Amino acid sequence: MKSNLATLGALAIVVMLGIGGCGVMGKADAPITLRIAPVFPAAGKLDSRSVAVAAVDAVGEAAKSRYAYVDPARPGEINQAKSLFWEQPPPHVVERALVTGLRTRFASVTGPEVAAPANIRVLAMLDRFEELSAEPGQAVIAFEATVIDHGKVARTGKWCASAPFAGPGPSDRARAFEVALIAAVTAFAQDLATGAPARSDGSC
Repeated sequence: MKSNLATLGALAIVVMLGIGGCGVMGKADAPITLRIAPVFPAAGKLDSRSVAVAAVDAVGEAAKSRYAYVDPARPGEINQAKSLFWEQPPPHVVERALVTGLRTRFASVTGPEVAAPANIRVLAMLDRFEELSAEPGQAVIAFEATVIDHGKVARTGKWCASAPFAGPGPSDRARAFEVALIAAVTAFAQDLATGAPARSDGSC
């Protein structure tokens, strides 16, 4: 009897591990909501110019709360996970990250909810907010931005970043997206503050 119970227990563990590995993208029992809370370190003395971030737009699946992933074998197809969802739509996540990240570089930064005059306006379009299901999988984020400085287009460019998953779980995925988002927004904030040449990075 003890031997049978031990065998059943081992089988149960194997089944549970199998569910944990494949259920995330496919047949999970219940929806899982992912949360991102990027933290940006202070960057030193603040630029005195004011910045206003407009509502971030998005194309295709990047605009939706359902988790998106791409199989490298079929790069032209964007899939949606059956059980993973973002707590907020990716465009709003990027919008809030831009506001928070730019505040480490500029003295005054407002989002679209505040109709305040500003020296600089940032208009961003989210292109990619998806998993690349390679080995290991990785989070990929890319956005285009247009900067309006005193009523004139000062720069346009594309900022992107990727980060590998530390493990197969939902929390590992959320953390990788957080890392990629911090990297992309930090690069944008730095370029805007320092006047670095505009980017057109198509590497991710």
